[in-house]
Amino acid sequence: MRNDAARNRGSGSRRNAADQVNEALELFPVQRCQTDTTEVRHPAVKDDYIVSSTRSSIKQVYDVISSFTEQKRDLVRSIGFGGILLFPPLKNINRRFAVWLMSRVDPLSQTIVVNNCKRIKFNKTDVEKVFGIPCHGKVVSDCNMPRKVIIPTVKKSYPGTDARENRSIKAAQEVVEKQCSGTMTDTEQDAFKVAFVIYLMSTLLAPGSKYDYVSLEYWGALVEPASIKDFDWCEYVLRKLLQAVVKLKNELQVGNKVSNITGCSVFLQILYLDSIDIGVMNMEHSSFPRIKHFAAEELKSMILADSLSRKPDNLDFEYGRSQICQPKRGGAKSKSG
Repeated sequence: MRNDAARNRGSGSRRNAADQVNEALELFPVQRCQTDTTEVRHPAVKDDYIVSSTRSSIKQVYDVISSFTEQKRDLVRSIGFGGILLFPPLKNINRRFAVWLMSRVDPLSQTIVVNNCKRIKFNKTDVEKVFGIPCHGKVVSDCNMPRKVIIPTVKKSYPGTDARENRSIKAAQEVVEKQCSGTMTDTEQDAFKVAFVIYLMSTLLAPGSKYDYVSLEYWGALVEPASIKDFDWCEYVLRKLLQAVVKLKNELQVGNKVSNITGCSVFLQILYLDSIDIGVMNMEHSSFPRIKHFAAEELKSMILADSLSRKPDNLDFEYGRSQICQPKRGGAKSKSG
């Protein structure tokens, strides 16, 4: 079965998030939630499970974006990522909450299944509403060009003295933060656009498990910097998240240690907190992207409000206390910053 899946990956056929999750489930089978029945089963999440790390760096993302000049902000808008300019000052990821949420995602139906009565369905348009990034167009990982052509083409606008440096997150960050005197040249603008997407994917929207390592999977969408906006980045972010869910559930089933939280767990946190009823802390739902409303203190307070203490003398928490609100997430288009 592994060989068949590997052959399918190289076929170049168009596959959506569900297709790739099915493939991941074939390679790494996990216990699935029965979302069409009254039965809900989750991997056993032990009270003492250990989360080693996450490659997501949300505080750093805010620090980088908040330092942009107006010219750089215009370049971000030009590639369709204007919503990211409204990213709030967040400090870190609540890793225990992230694992709890991811362990309750049914990747096949794309549903957060808290229990038999609490379910939150989601799709790629919710990624758009949370972050304000492109949600339509060409599939990010579909490209007719072979990798041996893609990599040197992207390198023309992406700096680095060797292949290893070109796959460094730090190298991308250096380009993004580079101070330019006067108006940026066309070459500098292209370099910024490419490096910004690489940096954002690696630290927020689709972080992997390797330290300071950039995935090449989406580089085909960076060959023409002016066309970055023409790709469906929301579908890619969702696909990588669902693959991360499969990986995490598999790890929880075989032990109590999660090696790394990969995928965009921040999206799940915002989606969930924006969908539950926590009284006076409920957010209004008329403005987008949703992420702009969730600064560090608001996020912390909302997570605490949804927490259930296991024991009076125990500082560990379980989550899922709140009821689900009536659907409010449809409607307005994402606004750019």
